[in-house]
Amino acid sequence: MICDLSNGTHLTDKLKLNDGNGDTYIFDKVAKKYFVKVKNGTLDVPEKLLWHRKNITAEDCAKKCFSEKNCLSFEINKENRKCYLSKETAAASKKIKSAKDRDYYQRVK
Repeated sequence: MICDLSNGTHLTDKLKLNDGNGDTYIFDKVAKKYFVKVKNGTLDVPEKLLWHRKNITAEDCAKKCFSEKNCLSFEINKENRKCYLSKETAAASKKIKSAKDRDYYQRVK
């Protein structure tokens, strides 16, 4: 039995499907595994941090939030694809509201 160690994880996107010479491990995407999505929702708090990147995906925003110690939720602006990180959650603040241009994601793990 051989054990190959790697610094690649599901967060670094360094894992590749193997060519049949061993076990294949499939990791769920970070956004789906660690966050719950509220479609057309926004957290109505002023303490959100804009992560200055354009055309970002929900998966990239989830990875950024997951890598930040205090990030508990994030939002994606669906029109300009900007990512907003927050140390607040809808569960704690009870300040979620409807917003057609946003999707809200709250960390669950």
